Amino acid sequence: MLRHTVRILGDQTAAARALEEAERRRAAGEDVAFYCDGNTIIVGPRQKQEGESNVNR
Repeated sequence: MLRHTVRILGDQTAAARALEEAERRRAAGEDVAFYCDGNTIIVGPRQKQEGESNVNR
């Protein structure tokens, strides 16, 4: 969905910055997820489920 938003609205949007941040974090070996807080896109480590290993997928 973010990629579609970037394609429609342009590369100066919050969606574009979130994708760039996710790519940077993935390159560093992080298991990344996107979260929304109202109208804010948050990029951070994927939340582990109970009993799930901390090893990247």
